[in-house]
Amino acid sequence: MEIKAGGAAIAADRALPTQASIVIVPSEFDQFVTPTGNVRVTFSDTHTEVWTQSGDCRDAHVSPKGDVGWVRAERTKVDRENMRVSGRDFLDLRLLDGTARELSPLADVPDARFIEEWRFTNRGATVVIRAHGYHGPALYLKYAVPSGKLVDHVGTYRPFAELPAWAKSIADESSKE
Repeated sequence: MEIKAGGAAIAADRALPTQASIVIVPSEFDQFVTPTGNVRVTFSDTHTEVWTQSGDCRDAHVSPKGDVGWVRAERTKVDRENMRVSGRDFLDLRLLDGTARELSPLADVPDARFIEEWRFTNRGATVVIRAHGYHGPALYLKYAVPSGKLVDHVGTYRPFAELPAWAKSIADESSKE
């Protein structure tokens, strides 16, 4: 038996991703940059697969539908003198139908260079991201998962009470004061 998911046929008995984690790859930058590694996915039949080999990934999640996403950092661009990454972050999504999406917050919202936190929302139909630049307030972005298109964003400081509900769901504790 087959079911349709995102226009592609998928066997109904196929194992689905249930968990994603990061296998840390040690780096000379781990003392001042968040450690990164490769994405390991666990499936409903308990087998695991490592989906990346670049060693520059962190913060992996699985949606309720079985889509998988993770943050990929430009670790090749590290400012050693100031002890920080000088590149930017991307959100990589691997959808259940095999489609891959690369979301680049900096390309969509000026200063959204680094992804602090992200999650699947709306039963996996969207993702929300809290990002930041080198300075300034948190920036919030909401993307449609199937298309990878930016559907809403908050690019300037707003008190917590004035944030849209989707942004409140990922706002950090300090913005609630």
